[in-house]
Amino acid sequence: WITYVDVHQLLADGRSLLLETDGVHHILSVLQLSWFPFFLFDTDWMGREVYHGDPKGNASERKAYDDGVREGAFGLLLNSVVLGIGSFLIDPLCRMIGARLVWAISNFIVFACMLATTILSWISYDLYSSKLQHIVGADKTVKTSALILFSLLGLPLSITYSVPFSVTAELTAGTGGGQGLCRWCFLLYSVF
Repeated sequence: WITYVDVHQLLADGRSLLLETDGVHHILSVLQLSWFPFFLFDTDWMGREVYHGDPKGNASERKAYDDGVREGAFGLLLNSVVLGIGSFLIDPLCRMIGARLVWAISNFIVFACMLATTILSWISYDLYSSKLQHIVGADKTVKTSALILFSLLGLPLSITYSVPFSVTAELTAGTGGGQGLCRWCFLLYSVF
């Protein structure tokens, strides 16, 4: 059974682990702030920005929005396929160049892809505004670029799901807390 001494020891060990892994936790917090809106609004982005639809517009705008959302869902499927394939590549990559460098590169890929969504929105808007207003739909190049972007984001996502845990375990290897305590503190910090 758990006693007061056990809980006190657990909290003390957790506090020392949090001090050693503070940088990893801050980086992960910022990274989660970038992933959350992507997964929340990615299909809506495809419907509105790429396909120029409107869920409350006329029939052709609603159809364009629905097509965009459907295509965005297909992009998420591609994202998951790349995530699954990428998960097999993480271990060899980490052995070749190190877990910290793999995680850093994946963070820059996320930054570049999020910047690319802004650029794609701008290009799509320019292409749309240069056409007649009654034409609704997506430019094929922009649509394909958006799907490629969704797919590319699968690799850094697979890295985000596993590498921060191993980096934290590396940083806390000498503290004696063990990987279980390390994972507990890391997950607790991720929630907060």
